[in-house]
Amino acid sequence: MTTPTPPDEFTAFENDYFESLFQAAPSYGVLAGFHQFDNAVEDFSEAAIQRRLRVLRGQQQRLARIPQASLTQQQQIDYEILDSQIKAEIHETADLQTWRKNPLNYAGAPGNAIDVIMKRNFAPAQERVRSALVRLHGIPFMLEAMKANVRNPPREFTELAIRIAQGSVGFFRDDIAKWGRESAGSDIVLRGQFEVANEAAAKSLEDAAKWLRDDLLPRSNGNYAIGSEAFSRKLLYEEMVDTPLSEILAIGERNLAKDYDSFVQTAKQIDPKKTPAEVMASLADNHPAAADLLPAVRRNSASIRQ
Repeated sequence: MTTPTPPDEFTAFENDYFESLFQAAPSYGVLAGFHQFDNAVEDFSEAAIQRRLRVLRGQQQRLARIPQASLTQQQQIDYEILDSQIKAEIHETADLQTWRKNPLNYAGAPGNAIDVIMKRNFAPAQERVRSALVRLHGIPFMLEAMKANVRNPPREFTELAIRIAQGSVGFFRDDIAKWGRESAGSDIVLRGQFEVANEAAAKSLEDAAKWLRDDLLPRSNGNYAIGSEAFSRKLLYEEMVDTPLSEILAIGERNLAKDYDSFVQTAKQIDPKKTPAEVMASLADNHPAAADLLPAVRRNSASIRQ
């Protein structure tokens, strides 16, 4: 048996990493163009999250055994990126435990799960309706996982999750319902199955919004601040930025001051008799009428092309 060389071993690792990533996040896989994940939906149960964590830790050990110096230059770059991404996901899952503290991902996931199927014409319409149908059946379980997992989130996160869940109810009952009816076409059975599953998903979102408002919100007393050490790790793992936080803050404050000065000077040029805030308000009032909106966009597009 031939022992794989480090470059071949790394290529196999890359393939396995993304396969496992998209299995854990099928909507991300569809978004990336891998349509073998069309008929899957995210499993947010604690058991699935712990399985993912075990996979990540195993991949971290496997990657560390590959001699980076023996890889091609492009593979060495990919090695650094994947190493950071694995560390970032472990940090988010095991250390910060965002899945216990933030209902936003749960509230937004149902709409995204259908949106990636609905808005991309990658397969015949009826085939995409069948994929969406499978995903619709999984949405109530997503939201039940939220109720089981989330504990004492920051109030700000819960308030935003309520808005997302409430907005998603309308998205399912209006936009998704209309798309399903039209895309199912003459297949009456498929259309009926879709309508039933879609209404069940909308109802589960409605119930989730009520739970967020009546149950979780009163006990949402957590703090969204994660501390300087954890934030530094996020920057290092997710963005590969190792600049000290004090220096990043100083850079941000300098840019803020520069942008504020430019804002004030520009406002004076527009109307020196008004405050910058008044100028901003007057610009906000300067927009096309509803009837002229699309023609205005076409005119602007033509100007931009020129």
